[in-house]
Amino acid sequence: MIRLTKEKIKTMLLIVLMALSLIQIGIHLNLQGQGFPISFISPFFKSTKLFSSVDSESIKQKYFVPDSLVVSRGPTASKWKISERDAYFNKIWEDINENYLPQIISQKPEKILPKEEWPDITSVRCIKVNFPINWPAEIVLWLENKKTTELPAFDSIKSIAILPASDVNKSVNTVCVYDGNQVYQYTVAIKGNYLSKKFYLDLADQLSFEGRPEYDNLSELGGFKASEDILVPVSSDNVTRFPTLFIEIPDEIILNVENLENESIQENILLAQKDSLMAKYNEDAGQVIFTDTENLYRLYDDGTIEYRYLPTNDIQAGDISIAFNRAISFIEARRQLIGNADLVLTNIEVTDKYFEMHFDYKYKGIPVYFAELSPDKKLNSPLIIRANDIRVLECRWIVRSITEKVSLKNYLLDFSVLVNNQIPKTYPEIMEAGEDLLFRRIEPGYVFDINYKNNEMILHWIISDNAKDYFIPVLGDN
Repeated sequence: MIRLTKEKIKTMLLIVLMALSLIQIGIHLNLQGQGFPISFISPFFKSTKLFSSVDSESIKQKYFVPDSLVVSRGPTASKWKISERDAYFNKIWEDINENYLPQIISQKPEKILPKEEWPDITSVRCIKVNFPINWPAEIVLWLENKKTTELPAFDSIKSIAILPASDVNKSVNTVCVYDGNQVYQYTVAIKGNYLSKKFYLDLADQLSFEGRPEYDNLSELGGFKASEDILVPVSSDNVTRFPTLFIEIPDEIILNVENLENESIQENILLAQKDSLMAKYNEDAGQVIFTDTENLYRLYDDGTIEYRYLPTNDIQAGDISIAFNRAISFIEARRQLIGNADLVLTNIEVTDKYFEMHFDYKYKGIPVYFAELSPDKKLNSPLIIRANDIRVLECRWIVRSITEKVSLKNYLLDFSVLVNNQIPKTYPEIMEAGEDLLFRRIEPGYVFDINYKNNEMILHWIISDNAKDYFIPVLGDN
């Protein structure tokens, strides 16, 4: 009897020791940003920010958003550009994302066409979805909760086009996916909860009836060349309301003694690692460094955060979808710093050891660009993350809080005024380039640099050619 009792005590002690070991491992992994190894343990620590984690399932869709929706009704007719602020935008994108994409991913294309046919395919009555990046198929599958072992026919998604007039059958729609190299054509069955085919057939006429501003492709206007589709407003009375934005270094991470002593900087940047890193503040150099044997964070007084994972042995890039998850989890854990802005993935560079992901700011669908302090003020991404499928390896983030004034301002988006008056007066060299001129971007947006002191930002034309970037204020409606 005594022997049996001793065995029970030994068993209970072993169980307790194993549980304590798991918790200790979990705490260590959480301090390294990896989370607890067993999901039921983490709720016990949710009362403190030290052990908080990011639920990627709840936030990943906010990164998978089109740059624009373009509606056309014929090869010579004008087009309509639907912005993210438009009610039609969410309605159409929700239908495509939740209904069309799952069907497309799970079936084979009926046709695979050369990329040269893409302009003709999308010149008819269609609704085209354009993304700011060529989304890799592996990430698309992860976003759509599909197994990455079952890759679709396309390698990536740059654009999607719905062609409602291509098939007279009211129960199906023709859909094309463009990956930059080929066009993949599918037939999608329209089910009960889908937007009707009539909605897509009538959309261009409805936008025309509503008097929406019309757009044309820049390359179709004569005398202009563009590296890709650039839509410019051609309506002379295109008055649009835009917010005036405030951009500033978040109060929580302004580099000063007070924010270090009350641990505001540590709470908002280091998160779960705030008690495990040593701090070294150099006021003269305008920076503070937090480090241990594996991690190094650096905050500059201009609001730039740098992070580096110090060990470099045997690093491999791995699965791109998991690496993307690591990157957005890193962002979302610090999202409170950027106010009401969004971060948009605009480029991915692939290496053997990591994926380099570039993110740009947007505010309610309007781009907010960061310009370098070089003489030509080239645009660059304010957030660059290098990650593999294990962890974030490096980061450089120019952190800004972006908010808006209560009132909106009216702006005149008139391409003829821009080309005939504003460009010749401000940057005459643009038009003097002659046949060598190739436009990469013409769009309204906001721009700031690292030393931007005037917190109030007004709308600019952001113009990029094959050599430089230019910024011209958009005229008010008066």
